[in-house]
Amino acid sequence: MVAFSRRWCLPLLLAFCWLNLAFTQGTTGRIEGRVVKETKGVNAVVVNLVQLNKIEITDAEGLFAFEDVPSGSYTVLFSFGDDSVIRENVLVAQGRTSRLDIEVDWDLGVYEKVKVTAAARAAKIVDAPSAVTAGVHAWSGGHPERAL
Repeated sequence: MVAFSRRWCLPLLLAFCWLNLAFTQGTTGRIEGRVVKETKGVNAVVVNLVQLNKIEITDAEGLFAFEDVPSGSYTVLFSFGDDSVIRENVLVAQGRTSRLDIEVDWDLGVYEKVKVTAAARAAKIVDAPSAVTAGVHAWSGGHPERAL
């Protein structure tokens, strides 16, 4: 009986280690990276993992990360205002981290697109709030201030 347990001990131990490694890696990977301009991180870039419709926003250092990304090939779209950069065929492998650093030459001024629309309601001239009335005062000589 002792010979049997020694003979199977090493293969069972290796099988246990292999299964443990397989389960701890999971079935997903990760994409992380940094958006920079002239070596400085770019804040507030919208990073879109197109196929999964996942969005992250870069932090003050320009860093972003997508967790739990299934293995496969992805398109990543980086947007800031009217500027954008696209990276295709970003490969993600099970249990691995794919690094995606980009450098941009965008104008990074702070601005926001605003669309202003207005509509006026049709109104009759008599309903207008700024109607004006006029009066006629008669003056028959003497002091004009007494005529009122």
